[in-house]
Amino acid sequence: MARYPGATWRGPVPNYTPGGMRGVLGLVLHIQEGSEAGTDAWFHNPASQVSAHFGNPKTGKLDQWVDTADRAWAEVAGNPWWISVENEGHSGDSLTPSQLENVAELLAWLHTMYNVPLRISDTPLSGTPGLTGHGLGGDSWGGHLDCPGTPILAQRQAIITRVVQIAGVPTPGVTMGTIPATIGQKWPEIAAEFPANAPFDTDGAAIWADGGARAAAFYAKQARDAVNALAAKVGQPPVVDVKALAVALAPLLATGATADQIATAVVDHLGAKLVTP
Repeated sequence: MARYPGATWRGPVPNYTPGGMRGVLGLVLHIQEGSEAGTDAWFHNPASQVSAHFGNPKTGKLDQWVDTADRAWAEVAGNPWWISVENEGHSGDSLTPSQLENVAELLAWLHTMYNVPLRISDTPLSGTPGLTGHGLGGDSWGGHLDCPGTPILAQRQAIITRVVQIAGVPTPGVTMGTIPATIGQKWPEIAAEFPANAPFDTDGAAIWADGGARAAAFYAKQARDAVNALAAKVGQPPVVDVKALAVALAPLLATGATADQIATAVVDHLGAKLVTP
């Protein structure tokens, strides 16, 4: 169960699929073509056969009708993968300052809860995650091509910029630096993925970090295998050649070596047997 703490719970509604989400690719912006009160009444009507996860009035906090673990009936084929928010107003309207803030805070929460990327998605049918609009899903999402309308789609970058301020995360797509040549030198098995002096941005930084983690894991595995191989040899010690050991100790015995010196010579002799392939 996941209910957004910044919303007023208005559920349950009759039109939804319990536990129907297969994943969360992002947030879909809708327009109500009416009022928040009218949309709330319509979603509670079983005959409507529609719902959304959230409602965003012109002023005031969000409403929530469907838990984000459940599937709202908002964009047909997109329902199993997308969280939906209905904005009060009509196609052609822009989001009010309150509405923009509400959407930004919701997207920040989805970014934390479901790792929704802070990016604009113009091709949701291709599975591009991020912040999209209902009409961008075309016929398979119900054919509502004017939903939420051009002005609201144009506000998506402003929403993401505000999320960055709220969540304190790096601005997506901003160049952070270049990949040092030492990466490929130290970890040749990932050199092709991280070419020397190639620029990387805040999106690529996560990939770079992942590559470094994989390189560290690779060498940790090598170390583990080496330790296991040595342990196997210790577990199956070689047969001691008494004559060879006697030959090794003879010079020490002839010179009156101490017990410690003799013990050290024995360890050295047997140790050579353990480390020899």
